Amino acid sequence: MVASEIVLLVTEQRNRQRILLPAAKAPCSFGRGPRCDYVLRRNNVGDRQFTLLCQNGTWQLRDDGSGFATWYNNRYLHTGERVPLQEGDVIGLNTDGDNATQEITFRVQEIRAAADVGSLRAESEDDPVLREVDLRRKRRLLIGRGEDCDVILASDRVSRHHCEIVYEDGHAEVRDLGSTNGTYLNGQRVRAALLPDGGIINVPTQVFAYAGGVLHYHEHQQGISVQLLNLRKTVKNRNTGEPLDIVDGVSLEIEPNSFVVLVGGSGAGKSSLLTCITGSAPCTAGSVCFDGIDTHGNRNAFDDVVGYVPQKDIMHDNLTVEQSLLCTARLRIAHDATRAELKAAVAHAIAAVDLQGREKTMIANLSGGQK
Repeated sequence: MVASEIVLLVTEQRNRQRILLPAAKAPCSFGRGPRCDYVLRRNNVGDRQFTLLCQNGTWQLRDDGSGFATWYNNRYLHTGERVPLQEGDVIGLNTDGDNATQEITFRVQEIRAAADVGSLRAESEDDPVLREVDLRRKRRLLIGRGEDCDVILASDRVSRHHCEIVYEDGHAEVRDLGSTNGTYLNGQRVRAALLPDGGIINVPTQVFAYAGGVLHYHEHQQGISVQLLNLRKTVKNRNTGEPLDIVDGVSLEIEPNSFVVLVGGSGAGKSSLLTCITGSAPCTAGSVCFDGIDTHGNRNAFDDVVGYVPQKDIMHDNLTVEQSLLCTARLRIAHDATRAELKAAVAHAIAAVDLQGREKTMIANLSGGQK
């Protein structure tokens, strides 16, 4: 069994959050030092308190000899001690110096293994189903919007025959089939490329992972998840010229199909955090992941699943609602889409915002809310 990711429930006083760590991010360090992957902003925590590792398919906890004790289940670890982790284990830090009180705890909620990907896992109707295709047997896999494809993706951004994966002589190759919106391998748009072990393929709305001749992917019912790990954005203070953290160590997980509100006073960093998530102003440190895939150096591959509505609208007032949406559809939807498919997409967008009957209305004549 090869562990692919670990899910931790972090509890600090009254605050709780879940963080997801893929094996590709291991080793992951925790501590007070600014170079740690997960920064703990407490005085009674070492610069590098402990590290999570994934070796030979097993997640492990290692105390890093910081001079401050690390609690593991019902005992303290020795300096440099390494122990295996399993679901239900608790890592604790007694930051107030009281041996009976673990002020920060990390509970292992789940360890997901690649060996489980072959089975269908749907805990509820909205949960993604995990699937796999053994390319050593399939040999050729066609991906696209067309009904004749092996993997059918119901998105207007996907071309009818978007890409294919061919397995020959022990090697797999991904080939783009002239798609409109591109096929990406490890963040780079490709026409044809050999698939390395651990390679990540992105097409609009879908991520595939290749390992050992097998292609793994989530079949989504609704939406994708977003994970932020120790996100930081540093700028120069206009008055002093000193570095200023406007986003400071933010970690959270947004579940698929969720509606989340960022609340804070003026200058609290709401817009800055949002631009870090969308990539319009990348973060200085930390990770932004979609469905557990780190977007660092891989941002272009996720343009199709991220939308951003600016505070000031940028629509053309001299177009009608229908004309404006049709122009956008022609730019974003696959070029092989028929006129009927374009009109259907426009009608769906109009219905989604309850503007039926306003198709011929000029943008200039819409209310602020309607815009």
